[in-house]
Amino acid sequence: MLKQAQIERYPTDVTKRVPPSKAVIAEIKDKAAEIENFNDEANKKRVSVIEQQGLVRKSLVEEVKAWSPFIEEQSQALASKSVPTVKANTNAPLISEIKAKRPSIAEFTDFAARNQATETYRSSVNQTLVNEIHQKRASIDKLTQLHRANSGLVAVE
Repeated sequence: MLKQAQIERYPTDVTKRVPPSKAVIAEIKDKAAEIENFNDEANKKRVSVIEQQGLVRKSLVEEVKAWSPFIEEQSQALASKSVPTVKANTNAPLISEIKAKRPSIAEFTDFAARNQATETYRSSVNQTLVNEIHQKRASIDKLTQLHRANSGLVAVE
């Protein structure tokens, strides 16, 4: 006697779903070899298969696991420096004000560098460097001007 399949009391996703068309089933059957190749390639990349082939160095794995707190800390630090995080924590009006005042800031820093006192730390530590910069200040200023100028505005001699 044939046993009859029992019908579930409550319909499920499987029983409600429309069966796939014959064209889809035929296409899957035609591409069975490609699907098997894909599965074989995917299986080659599984950890268990790689371990069975002896391609995993246990000592290296243990060393990497020992470094996991450090790696996690570094990844959190990088995540805090990501573009969305920085944009969220950036004061946009302040940035636009700084960009607008960039020329005056550069002018002020140049003025401060020219009028640097000889008693400052850098000049007392490396006096020869300061003397050399002082001697070459004119050429440094001209090169700085060339660097900052628009190439269309630079006079060619």
